[in-house]
Amino acid sequence: MNQPKRQTVFKKLRSLTGARPDAKSSFELWTFPLFNLSAEPRDPGRDREIALVCASVLEQALEVALLTRFPGVTNELERQLFSDSGAPLGSLSSKITLARALGIIGERAKGDLNAVRSVRNAFAHSRLALTFETPEISAACELIDLHHRWPELSASNRRNDARETFIECCFEFTLHLTMFGDEKAERLTKVVLDVDR
Repeated sequence: MNQPKRQTVFKKLRSLTGARPDAKSSFELWTFPLFNLSAEPRDPGRDREIALVCASVLEQALEVALLTRFPGVTNELERQLFSDSGAPLGSLSSKITLARALGIIGERAKGDLNAVRSVRNAFAHSRLALTFETPEISAACELIDLHHRWPELSASNRRNDARETFIECCFEFTLHLTMFGDEKAERLTKVVLDVDR
C-alpha cells in the first residue's frame, strides 16, 4: 500500500476515537459491555479483556463528565483535549486529577478511580498471565472504597471477589459520571462520586 493511502487509513482510524455518539445511544453504548461482562460465566482467561474494556468505558464516561465543565467545546477542541498525540487530557491519570480539581469527584472516588487505573495498567502492560486472582491485582481491587460510601451495593456485590468488585465499580462510576449534572439522579450520584454539591 502506498504511503498516502496508508496515511488516509490511519487518519480515518484515529477519527473514530474522537467520534461522539448521539445522546440517545451513548448510555447504551457505554454500559452495555459492562452488563454482559458481569453476567458471563467465569473465565480467568478473559480477565485481561474485562479489565481493559471496563476501564475504557469508565474513561469515556469521565470524559463526558469533564465536558460538562467545558461549555462550547467543538469536536475539534475535544479531539485536541482528549485524543491527539500529547493531548493534555490524553491519559486516564490526567482526567482523574482534573475531575478532582473541578469537584466532579471527591478524594475517595479519586482513590477508587486510581485503583481502577492501576489495575488496568497492570493488565495492559504486563507480560505475565494476570487474572483478578493474582495477589497484586486482588489487593488493588480491595482498595476500592465505593461499598463504604454506598452500603446497599455490598448486598449485591461479593466483596471478596476482585473481578466483581472491579466490574461493579466501573459500572457504577460510568453510570453516575454520565448522569453528572442530572438533578434527578443527584442524591445517589453524590454518594458514588463522593462529592457534596
